[in-house]
Amino acid sequence: MTMNPKSIEKKDAAPFFLIEKRGKDKRYTAWSGDLDQIKKLYGSLIDQFSEDIEILFKIKKEEKKTWENYYGKNNLSDLKRTIQKREEWFFCDGEVQISVKRIDTGEYLTFDEHGVLYLYADPSKNYAATFKAAGFQEEQEAAVFEEGHWHISPKDSEKYRADFLRELHLEKV
Repeated sequence: MTMNPKSIEKKDAAPFFLIEKRGKDKRYTAWSGDLDQIKKLYGSLIDQFSEDIEILFKIKKEEKKTWENYYGKNNLSDLKRTIQKREEWFFCDGEVQISVKRIDTGEYLTFDEHGVLYLYADPSKNYAATFKAAGFQEEQEAAVFEEGHWHISPKDSEKYRADFLRELHLEKV
């Protein structure tokens, strides 16, 4: 098992997901200390998206306690190819978060700076089977960012971020 470096180590915490009603939407929240499991779930969820997407990429600016936001419309194939080229950075940079929105349904998937996945979904759709197939158990568990933690970024993160933004044509907003 490869530890999820975006979050604190929780040796006794099993991979979990929970479902919450958020206004008219459902929000699925998932976490695992196993990086390979997070990658598998992210891939399973993003593979269900249509080709036309919007991307919001955020970089945490600790000194200012703010986010630097980048946005663009793109296609799913380009996003998947760009992630695959720098997968270790993408899943390990604790100073970024990415949201990918389906243009056709408005559903979106966020992978945050703590290594937590959020899927904001149409309430008529049931994604629980996708989470379970990836080895996540449905339950209520404290989110990892509610405990003491730190943010770690891999070496050369700034270069990887710049390449990611350039290749996906994301503009600062």
